[in-house]
Amino acid sequence: MIIKEYKALFVHVPKTAGQSIEDFFLSSLGHNRKEHGASYLLRPKTKFEEGPKRLAHLTINQYVDYSYITEKAFGTYFTFAIVRNPWDRIISFYKYRGFANLVSFEKFVISYLPLYIKNEHWFFRPQADFIFNEQNELRIDYMGRFEKLEFALSVIASKINIDFKELPRSNSSKTESILSSKSVHLLRKHPEVLFQINRKDSKNKISYRDYYSKKSKAIIDNIYKRDIDLLEYTF
Repeated sequence: MIIKEYKALFVHVPKTAGQSIEDFFLSSLGHNRKEHGASYLLRPKTKFEEGPKRLAHLTINQYVDYSYITEKAFGTYFTFAIVRNPWDRIISFYKYRGFANLVSFEKFVISYLPLYIKNEHWFFRPQADFIFNEQNELRIDYMGRFEKLEFALSVIASKINIDFKELPRSNSSKTESILSSKSVHLLRKHPEVLFQINRKDSKNKISYRDYYSKKSKAIIDNIYKRDIDLLEYTF
């Protein structure tokens, strides 16, 4: 999200409250997503453009490499992102895509997550890919944490001289009914799930840690090792 009015650039890492943050900045300008979002790159890319399927999820390097902002302007903008505990973030993916209604978390991690990483890498890729370069150097001015979101937004707001009181919540992940539209869509895409239904992981979970076995944790440790190392998270 390029916010020219504030000379700010928000790198939206998927499943880190990004839509809520985008809506906050749009609202601060008297705008809304439906009418004005496209002007801030909150839209799908066209066939003539480079980048991810949805331009809101451009990496910091892609903004410049694909000429969404000039190198000169980039150097004058305040750049920021929010990151999240990698193990917790995967739980959010699990719920967001509707798997929590139908299959166990371990089944999701073993059988489906690798497929989605391959086919939708732009969405499921490590968070570090969005804000670090290949030399593992942080390329943004401020990296806030999802776990301290209100504090992070207060810091960001102070940097660009706007008021911050509270953050609207948009697009949050939750476990829905087994007959929800999201679940029906998932069953159409993966009909084999119908024979694997196991909803035991959709209830009685308090912490993200409650979802993990040694096996599923080891898989996430390996896939998102760069996040664990560079973002300095522990299980």
